[in-house]
Amino acid sequence: MFQAFFAAELARRVGTRVEIGLTDRLVEGVLSSVSGELALVVETTSYTPSLTTAIPLSAIVFVRIPATAA
Repeated sequence: MFQAFFAAELARRVGTRVEIGLTDRLVEGVLSSVSGELALVVETTSYTPSLTTAIPLSAIVFVRIPATAA
């Protein structure tokens, strides 16, 4: 039940800058899309071209929405 609520809340934030914490790294970028089990984030770094990362919702430890994006 929580995963469905979590996916719906993330889906409302599509197009917003996010920081997604995983157990082993932090993903920063724009939330591109959310399905029932995956979130797609277009990472924006100064070192590489934009990279789209698929993140299983079950792997997400936390999501932070920077104050400048809210």
